[in-house]
Amino acid sequence: MASVGNLTAAATLTGAAVSCTVLAGALRAPDGSMTLFAWHPTLMIASVSMFAPSAMCVAAMRKESSASRKQSLGTAHAVLHAGAVGCAVAAAAAIYSNKAANGKPHLTSIHSGLGAGALAAVIGSAALQVAGPSDWQALATKAAFAMATVALASGIGHPNWTPPGLSAVERIQVGLGIVAAPLAALLLF
Repeated sequence: MASVGNLTAAATLTGAAVSCTVLAGALRAPDGSMTLFAWHPTLMIASVSMFAPSAMCVAAMRKESSASRKQSLGTAHAVLHAGAVGCAVAAAAAIYSNKAANGKPHLTSIHSGLGAGALAAVIGSAALQVAGPSDWQALATKAAFAMATVALASGIGHPNWTPPGLSAVERIQVGLGIVAAPLAALLLF
């Protein structure tokens, strides 16, 4: 019988993959290319809705595993956590570059402030993780992940994020799909 961690991990990966695919397809330029702006939400969704919850699920499974599985699950957790941090940093670089290319100021909205704070917390959490596991590190990671989830949720209503042609109900459904995995991971682990 599958554990809650396994089921949650599978649901997280599936939901995030679908969300990323829908978003990436919807934000393409009319010529089929990916806009610089589109990389920001696509990579942030991958970070917060796919990699980070999956890393949390694997960490939870590691606690319940035999000694022989702990090492491989520890490696999987580290890879998934690195994926979350890497996608978040690349997403921040994409939006920074997009604003610079268009001559727009940085950090002017609640969303951008939440995102910058969350990114700093995620990077700090990763640094603590490298230092070694501890109760403090686990708490810092959850706090950083919670901040990132709030920042992600605050960006869903951004006018440039909304894929063209989606109704209000469809926008809400996509938004709920994007934040469902991180919220489930925060509540379960």
